[in-house]
Amino acid sequence: MRTLSTTLLLFFFSVSTFATDTYKYDMFLLGSKIGTIIVTHEKRSDGSDFFVMTSDARAKILWTDRTSKTRCEVVFKDGKMISSVHDKVENTSGQRICKVTSDKNGYKGTVNGVPFTVGETPTYCVSSLYVQEPKNVKRIFYEPDGTFANIKKIAPDAYEFKSSDGNRNVYRYKDGQITEMEFHLTFVSVTVRRAK
Repeated sequence: MRTLSTTLLLFFFSVSTFATDTYKYDMFLLGSKIGTIIVTHEKRSDGSDFFVMTSDARAKILWTDRTSKTRCEVVFKDGKMISSVHDKVENTSGQRICKVTSDKNGYKGTVNGVPFTVGETPTYCVSSLYVQEPKNVKRIFYEPDGTFANIKKIAPDAYEFKSSDGNRNVYRYKDGQITEMEFHLTFVSVTVRRAK
């Protein structure tokens, strides 16, 4: 029992949290609040960065009540992604889970159990956008489906990328901190602002 306690204690100290920041955002559709996004960034003592993003939204779109819950966990170490798990549940389309992990041969992923290979090394991802302005970043990893997107600067402190489904996403910053996002979906646009 003493050996187990010592082992657990050593494990806890080997990956303990060095610093944690939490960011909260409100989502709006046509001026009405429809949900929240919470992003936590942990700087761990082993040098890794751990991102957790959760969102919860509820809205009526084209006469249909829609709900969406998302949880995304991403680990980076030495400037490279180690793993990503994106779990999204919508009442209109069900659950979609995308998992990507690294091994000695590169990156492998699954979407709802169907395997795929990731051809690039992720060095920046969507979760990173909430924590750090993407200065000098050209490509980002899109956690929901394990793909990459080109990101470009469209104005001072504003960046845009299109996700694999063709939706346009705009991120605006002030003094290096994100202040507002726009997600242009098929039928609507959602605005996201830092919660006060």
